[in-house]
Amino acid sequence: MTTKAETINGIHCPSCGLNDAKAVYHNLVGFQAVWMIEHPHCGYQLDAIKIISGILRKYLIEVYSWNEEPRQPVVTLTSDNSVQATKALNEIKNSLGELIISVKIILDAIPTSPVCPICGNLKFISGYRLRCGDHYSVKPANYIRGYLKYHGYRIDERSDGTFHISRLVKPTGWDKFVGAADRHVAVAKIIYRVDNDGTHFLVISRPEEFNPAEYETLVSLLQTSLGEFYKVIVKVE
Repeated sequence: MTTKAETINGIHCPSCGLNDAKAVYHNLVGFQAVWMIEHPHCGYQLDAIKIISGILRKYLIEVYSWNEEPRQPVVTLTSDNSVQATKALNEIKNSLGELIISVKIILDAIPTSPVCPICGNLKFISGYRLRCGDHYSVKPANYIRGYLKYHGYRIDERSDGTFHISRLVKPTGWDKFVGAADRHVAVAKIIYRVDNDGTHFLVISRPEEFNPAEYETLVSLLQTSLGEFYKVIVKVE
């Protein structure tokens, strides 16, 4: 037995391209209820969830998860491709029309800049994860990686959990004239820790080849930026 409880007209037909298909709610006894996109003009018929899934695969490389509720798609991404996610969700909304009540992107990824990649906000809520509203979530250690890379540092993570931080230095003056190669200058060693009360620590120590100016610049950057905005406490050893 099948009951058709609701019909939404004016849906885009993926087959023939016309916009007079319809979304029909099918509540099949003994089966999961589904929204079907149906177009009598060309005979097209497909589950709306499969349409959404196809659009996501077209735009997104890394999708962590998405809820299989066609009226309110929520996509959680594991890479910072919010532009592609926005395009995908816009196509979902445009294709399925009034069937879509709302769309949401949740990023769970290392950022490529200090701000929220979705809304541009600079201040996060601190906890086990750093969060911006209900649309962005990142582990503090991953945020630190992205933050340092944004500021031009190279991060080499060792097996003991230590981050060896260096900076690329380009030759100048005579060195540049004679064609000296670029080199990486060791800046600091960082260990990320979390206390039992959830406080996040960066334990910073000097590298073997110590450069006082580079070291102090990095320490100041972490103390004034991460410490102020994200409540990540910096300890200097």
